[in-house]
Amino acid sequence: MRKQHRIAASLAAVLLSSAAVTTTDATATAESQTASPLVDVPTYPLRGFRFGGGEPYLTAAAAPAPPAPARVVPQRASRQGRSVGAASGDAFARLRQCESGGNYAANTGNGYYGAYQFSLSTWRSLGYAGYPHTASPATQDEAARRLQARSGWGQWPSCARRLGLR
Repeated sequence: MRKQHRIAASLAAVLLSSAAVTTTDATATAESQTASPLVDVPTYPLRGFRFGGGEPYLTAAAAPAPPAPARVVPQRASRQGRSVGAASGDAFARLRQCESGGNYAANTGNGYYGAYQFSLSTWRSLGYAGYPHTASPATQDEAARRLQARSGWGQWPSCARRLGLR
């Protein structure tokens, strides 16, 4: 057993010194690299010896993992990103046309009122009094912009889907 240890230690010393010279020497010339039998030895750091029932051999440390490629994650628009700044007047004009035919005084008896078909509870939650269909067009437009900024286009699910508003 001692003889195996001495052989392994001698072999390791020779291999380590040769590998260090031939694989890490940046100034080595092409002739010296081709003349050495250890040119193809990987430059990974050596960890030590392993005795596994047969001849001792050197084990190399695992190669460093290549850096992970940068992952591009698409940004999802926030509700604020879809709000007043992102919503043009044209989008509200199209929405108004879809919801009520552009009629600010729409009251069909279905519980929704005005150009944007507000429910009374939604209208009141925005801080307005009275009925939406009796408010001025500017007030209804302002209320629609505020509602869209607060809750997105989902407040008008059918027309928003039909018009491609997201």
